[in-house]
Amino acid sequence: METVTVFGAWRTMLPFVVLIVLYFFWKKRASYAVALAISTGLGELIVLILKNLIQRTRPNITDVLITANDFSFPSGHSFVAVSFYGLMAYFFFRLSKTKLQKTVSVILGILVILAIGFSRIYLGAHWPTDVLGSYIIGGILISVVIAILGKKKLKLFDTRCRTDK
Repeated sequence: METVTVFGAWRTMLPFVVLIVLYFFWKKRASYAVALAISTGLGELIVLILKNLIQRTRPNITDVLITANDFSFPSGHSFVAVSFYGLMAYFFFRLSKTKLQKTVSVILGILVILAIGFSRIYLGAHWPTDVLGSYIIGGILISVVIAILGKKKLKLFDTRCRTDK
């Protein structure tokens, strides 16, 4: 479970986020790059603000498998999982050509998100409500980002947009 939880850690994810953002710019998918940067960056900021506002203590379990020094709500790992893997699943869904690819992208995204959340509870780092709250707030965040993408409001960042208008 400790291996699973690492894939939701901000420090682990940051290099991947940077590389994927750069890749999207290189592939002329600037709106995806900006959306991913906003989703993950804003997600981490939301977690920091909420943790310090709510200041919920972590579970007091004697056999805790990992130690964490900050507050419990919301689960940063679970939030990162939703804001990164959820959005990546959406991108793969959008870019996939077949129904099978679309289905696999959604299922894998959901499984990774659930596995990271479960690992945080299993390791004694969070209450189930910390993880559930992170899923809800993270889901709202990526829903807003996806809605903005859908309305083409990020089109001004897209290198393929027309300049003759």
